[in-house]
Amino acid sequence: DDDMDGLDLAGVHTILNGSERVHPATLKRFAERFGRFNFAAAALRPAYGMAEATVYIATRNVNEPPDIVDFESEKLPAGQAIRCPSGSGTPLVSYGIVDAQLVRIVDPDTGIERPAGTIGEIWVHGDNVAIGYWQKPEATERTFSATIVNPSAGTPAGPWLRTGDSGFLSEGELFIMGRIKD
Repeated sequence: DDDMDGLDLAGVHTILNGSERVHPATLKRFAERFGRFNFAAAALRPAYGMAEATVYIATRNVNEPPDIVDFESEKLPAGQAIRCPSGSGTPLVSYGIVDAQLVRIVDPDTGIERPAGTIGEIWVHGDNVAIGYWQKPEATERTFSATIVNPSAGTPAGPWLRTGDSGFLSEGELFIMGRIKD
């Protein structure tokens, strides 16, 4: 800590944390480590994005602290995300309410839209989504041309970006479980 003597992080307004699934312990360690240098934990903003969607899909609002929500541990492997009291389940980080484009959770094998609280593949539709990969028509078709078989009201059938990530929506907020592709 000697090399950080005099460091004042009070002016830091936002640090976006993304690329991989954000873990609650990472947020806690970072806030604890730099809190003594006037870093405000509310400046940490878990973010979800990918190059195919111009890097941005979801993040929490400015000055809104990260929200850690517990879900019933025994239900998650079965594809069900059921909230439970804090400290009594698996803690997951909320990526906030998606508002810049459409996000739906879809069964990756059938293309059927999944209800809230059900784990599936995250699909994205919006003006920020690219039209495809440069000179890769097969990969473009697979990734950027998905169709929802049973779109809910207000949901276009397609085209949808298949992210290759699993997650779910709970109370309007997006939660990431991990990668399907890898």
